[in-house]
Order: sequence, then structure tokens, then C-alpha cells
Amino acid sequence: MSNAKVKGVEVEMGTGNVYADLGFADADEMLIKAQLVSKIAEIIKRKGITQTQAAQLLGMPRPKLSNLLSGRFRGVSERRLMDCLTSLDATYADRRQSDATVAERRPAVDRVRLNDFPRVRRLVP
Repeated sequence: MSNAKVKGVEVEMGTGNVYADLGFADADEMLIKAQLVSKIAEIIKRKGITQTQAAQLLGMPRPKLSNLLSGRFRGVSERRLMDCLTSLDATYADRRQSDATVAERRPAVDRVRLNDFPRVRRLVP
């Protein structure tokens, strides 16, 4: 990390990984999980479904989903989070396909690209 001055105040520049900056031993894993959870939250919001509905789709209790979305994801594997993304995407892809007129007007913008998560990409065959 390097230091800079902003309006006369010395500021320490971060590495881009807040968990590493805070000294967590598993900083890379925590950053990946945070990015995955952020994508899950984005899809849930975009689809306009409730946490209860999302939890049912994901096969988990609503309080656990609430904890995930609040940043408490220790003890949840990267694989499980990827499965959640896949479930959300597959569930709504089926619904989009059943309504051809909506599918024609609206592109499938909620597809998760593994390139967005380089470390996770290695886990998926």
C-alpha cells in the first residue's frame, strides 16, 4: 500500500481487497465470497423477489439468506454460493423461455460469467 495526500491529509491507498487491507488471513477467499454474494443480491433485486421467495428457490432458510446478504458468509463455501447463482439464473431462465414475447424483448442480462470470478472459474470443470 502507498500513501498519498488528499487536500493536505495523508491517505493510505488500499490494495483493492479490503479484507487483505484489514489483515484477514483468508482475504482472497473472503473477497470472492463477497463478490458472489453481491451478484446474488443483485439478481434478487433485479427480479423483484422477496428474501423468502429467494430462500425457497435456493433451498435454505430465510434467516440464512438474510445473513448471507448482510455479509455474514463465513462457513458458506464458494461452491454453495455458485450453486445459489446457478439456481437463481436457471429458475428465471425457465420462466423467461415460457413467455416468448417477453424473452424476445428482454435480453438475459442476469447471466453470471465465470470470467468475473477468476478463482472460482478454476473450481468449475
